[in-house]
Amino acid sequence: MLVVLLMFALAVPVLAARVETETWSFEYDYTLIEDCGDYGEGWNFAINVFEAGSGIERFRYNNDDELVQVVGHVRGTDTVYRQGLPENVVTADYAINGHFNLVTGEDKFTGNTWNLHLPGVGNVFHIAGADFYQDGEFDRFSGLEHVDFEAICRYFAD
Repeated sequence: MLVVLLMFALAVPVLAARVETETWSFEYDYTLIEDCGDYGEGWNFAINVFEAGSGIERFRYNNDDELVQVVGHVRGTDTVYRQGLPENVVTADYAINGHFNLVTGEDKFTGNTWNLHLPGVGNVFHIAGADFYQDGEFDRFSGLEHVDFEAICRYFAD
């Protein structure tokens, strides 16, 4: 009996579906708030973000070697600053998980997308929870969403 169990245990890895893993890192600069003038009189500047992070993706295949699922994780830091004044910055860390089911078309992103705290002000930009998609189309969001662009512009106006 033990010999039969051992033979089965050794055969299982041969039947296991293939999984591939990729890792990467990234950096880019983008505009978060195009014109703070929309939030306060005389605020004629933009708020930019320098984002740096890394990620990992696992590609899971079925026994017919067809890609059926992609699972990923990204972690990074957003460095928020007033355009033209990069020496005054505030940083925010984030972590996002992605789950893509290529069989059902159901996808979701979960995690803490934004969590920006300003010194002396507190939390001004916090998005955490789950975004759900069906066949590539946004379906619903479940979680916390607090965005105060006026407070961000006020902080960098001083």
